[in-house]
Amino acid sequence: MKVAGDVKEALNGQLVKVENRSLRYEKYESSRLKKPTASGNNSERRKLNKEKEKESILRGLISSKEHAPGLEYRIGFFSCLQAGCRYLAVFRARLEARMMVNMAGSVIENAGLCLDRHFGMPYIPGTALKGVARRGAALVEAKETDTQRVFGSSDSRESAEGACKGAVSFLASYPASSTNLELDVITSHHQKYYQGDRGYAQAYDSEDPIPVMFPAVAAGAEFEFCIVGVPGRGSCEDVQLAKQWLLKGIQDLGVGAKTSAGYGWFSYDAEAESRRSAEEEERLRKAEKDKRKAEEETARLAAMDPVDRHIEIISQLDDEPFADFGKNLSEKATEEQIAFIRVLRANKNKWKMWKRRKPDLAHEIIGIAESLGEELS
Repeated sequence: MKVAGDVKEALNGQLVKVENRSLRYEKYESSRLKKPTASGNNSERRKLNKEKEKESILRGLISSKEHAPGLEYRIGFFSCLQAGCRYLAVFRARLEARMMVNMAGSVIENAGLCLDRHFGMPYIPGTALKGVARRGAALVEAKETDTQRVFGSSDSRESAEGACKGAVSFLASYPASSTNLELDVITSHHQKYYQGDRGYAQAYDSEDPIPVMFPAVAAGAEFEFCIVGVPGRGSCEDVQLAKQWLLKGIQDLGVGAKTSAGYGWFSYDAEAESRRSAEEEERLRKAEKDKRKAEEETARLAAMDPVDRHIEIISQLDDEPFADFGKNLSEKATEEQIAFIRVLRANKNKWKMWKRRKPDLAHEIIGIAESLGEELS
């Protein structure tokens, strides 16, 4: 793997294996690809070599994996949003064709992709989704008052009382599960003609076609979208309008580059989404119930006598952690020592077995019991 000179210098020449897609793509690959191809007799060959080098880098990109904890983080993030936000809409849609987002924003010219810096997951920026929703609103001929309220306005003639701010926020959309990347290719057979070369006033077939490779998100990925009402401004109606317009946009127009060629369009299953929402609500209710139960149990234990509390805790230990507790009994607090001895005294069969199989440990525990005035024979 080739590394940019400044990165190599920062690492003091100690190259490391990079699994993160984003870091590998943006920081660790060759910076020479940013340099323009020199002109001259061998310029076509140099262009071809540059494309081959870019292809090698891109193949390394798609073979690397996203960081698994990223999915867990997103699940936890949306759970917190649903628990803490008053107005929001969370839904999933399936990507039915390859998708390319942010092709121009990369170290590799016209071969970019939005990848999360921490987890390497492909994502769709919230700004892009807001633009798609705006176009979706135009498709359904939404009222101007509604679009201005939901999206906001940059018109300086609006009142100064926050009228320029939108009522909702479009959060970045991430895959709901592990997602694959693929290589796509476009080949221009008449580059010089399209570039306006004076010697190619017409599209002659004498030019050499050069394939241009670029990464794309594979079809079949399920993305999770989230729209949040701005506190103090957004309402349930605003969030639902934004959801309707965004759904219209991603299904009829698509997201990212080359949508006119069929890229980046989504499908939405309302029935499946309804079932998923019901399951998510049930999961949240269960989590809240378990949380309350745990808090009540903590409060109950805290109100108990310290020795009684430790007796209850120690009694629930399995054999291995119970044995480890006994081995380290001399290091425990007095209340824990008394509780352990009383639990052991109540469990006569286990104590008999310990005296037979672990005589040294049993002798040590008897000594601790005598020092505490506890009977254990």
